[in-house]
Amino acid sequence: MDAVAAAAGAGKQTLYRWWPSKAALLAEVMAEKAAIEIPEPDTGSLQGDLTAFFSAMFGAARDRAIARGLQTIMAEAQTDAQAAEALALYTDERRQVLHSLFRRSRDRGEISPMTDTDLLEDQAFGFIWYRLLLGHASLTDDVAARLAAGLVRQAENTRGRRLSSAPQTGANGRSSDLVRARGVEPPPPKGPGPKPGASAIPPRPQWRQPRPGGRLSGLRPGVPRPSWPR
Repeated sequence: MDAVAAAAGAGKQTLYRWWPSKAALLAEVMAEKAAIEIPEPDTGSLQGDLTAFFSAMFGAARDRAIARGLQTIMAEAQTDAQAAEALALYTDERRQVLHSLFRRSRDRGEISPMTDTDLLEDQAFGFIWYRLLLGHASLTDDVAARLAAGLVRQAENTRGRRLSSAPQTGANGRSSDLVRARGVEPPPPKGPGPKPGASAIPPRPQWRQPRPGGRLSGLRPGVPRPSWPR
């Protein structure tokens, strides 16, 4: 924070009024940088969109300064509630972009409306954070293409059944797959179906945004927001 204050020409107390912790400041810097360097792609296909999105993310993560910043945010989030909230806000912005790619693919008819996109998003970001934190393997463009291809295969294989880690059950609690294998179609689920024209994939809920003057923003009346050379 001393170096940031010196570069911004502001006092440390001014910085802490805006960002209550180093992790909160890093999260905002990472979010602004990601919005510029990792835009939402629109190539016309899910495979192309995912490959472009992951390639841009991996390229940014190969920058040692960015990698160290993300590792610092994750480490501090384990013991600091403000850092955890800052990390949640940062990751949700990136996840919203990925969710939009899956929604567009569904609208184009590439994947089933029943595809569990939440599960696919967890796999994608779990993969990225795992390699970023452990550093056991690199995040290359080739890996980005392979990750995209794997997620597309899962999404396309859903074909009318919800992609889930738990087996779907039919009559008498038996697995639907097992019932179908015996030549008997399980009964349809009870309850009304979706309304005509309704989206099968609801918009992702937004994380609670900090209120002006709230804990995360640290905004105080009359305190100008500091800035520094980019």
